[in-house]
Amino acid sequence: MTRCTRCTAVLVGDVCARCLLDAPLPTLILGDLELHDELGRGGMSTVFAATNVALDRPAAVKLLPDELAARPALVERFRREAQLLARVDHPAVVRVFGTGTHDGVHWLEMELVEGSPVVGPLPPAEAVAIVIQVCEALQAAHDAGVVHRDVKPSNVLLRADGSIKLVDFGIAAMPARGRDLTATGEALGTPGYIAPEALSGADASPSMDVYAAGALLYTLLCGRPPEGAFAPP
Repeated sequence: MTRCTRCTAVLVGDVCARCLLDAPLPTLILGDLELHDELGRGGMSTVFAATNVALDRPAAVKLLPDELAARPALVERFRREAQLLARVDHPAVVRVFGTGTHDGVHWLEMELVEGSPVVGPLPPAEAVAIVIQVCEALQAAHDAGVVHRDVKPSNVLLRADGSIKLVDFGIAAMPARGRDLTATGEALGTPGYIAPEALSGADASPSMDVYAAGALLYTLLCGRPPEGAFAPP
């Protein structure tokens, strides 16, 4: 296994995923996947626009940072995201194409969505139309036994035709099957969108997504999440 002389991370081709985040570097190749521009970055992963050259198909590729790949529980959670996404079949939920590991780098290949995170404040009719689609996507997930647990504006991509895609199932759970990789009593999610029972350490349930959808509607109407003491919109 070859390591980067710049940061000691595992190399994929001529560069490493960590250095790719910090400076313009040559094209990164992961098997049949050719990575292009960075689309987004969070504490648990980075997403790139990509091309599956074998299928001549655009894709979005999520990478697990090298420092997290050394933690087996996080690697398993990363792989679980693909398994949970594969269970949900709905036009408003991002599709997963595959997952794998290449030279120590863990990746998830998904549908490339041309859209931007929803932002408020919006006119009431627009906000309601968006949240109705989110609710339909969540219903499909719940019917498949999956609880998203991180519904928020940055995880709802709005496309030019007004349709949405619900993305980032990285902390999703299947409570009916006990498929949760979080510690007991651990509250996951984003402040302002976490249901009170989740903050108290309750097990994941669809009602938590319902609460988050309501908080999303408030944010799209008011331009801010319902944190602390807040008035109805």
